[in-house]
Amino acid sequence: MKPLGILLSALVIGGGLFAQTREKPYDITARDDKDPWMASFQTKTGTYAVSACDEFGFVAPGAKIETQGCATRITFDFKWPGNEDFFFHPRHKCDQTVTIKVDDVLHGVFNIDTCAKTATGTLRNETQNLDLMNVVDTNISDSEGVCSGPPPCP
Repeated sequence: MKPLGILLSALVIGGGLFAQTREKPYDITARDDKDPWMASFQTKTGTYAVSACDEFGFVAPGAKIETQGCATRITFDFKWPGNEDFFFHPRHKCDQTVTIKVDDVLHGVFNIDTCAKTATGTLRNETQNLDLMNVVDTNISDSEGVCSGPPPCP
């Protein structure tokens, strides 16, 4: 199953679970100001969803969430699932191909300032020492889960 299919399946399944507990699916969403990359978090349950539209996406539990005043730091490690490697062309680098290998560890670190309504974050493939996503969101109050703009490569 393709990772975006995994993301959509997990969102549907996860949506049912959240409906049962009456929790909002995600109470913090950070979306990059320039690219359709986003990360969403449910701070009570530690569930997170990461999406790089037209590239990759996944949903999982187990984020570590630390809040002090207005500052929230969210970290997670996601082990790439399946039995096949995943290939994609990174946005703005159509001549390159990135491979996420089965069992690669994707490490996310996101810093949210709920008072200033800003967020920054990085998703790295720790196994290959490669940045997959850098998020800078200057207004998290308008961050909705949408993919817009042309696909990353023709």
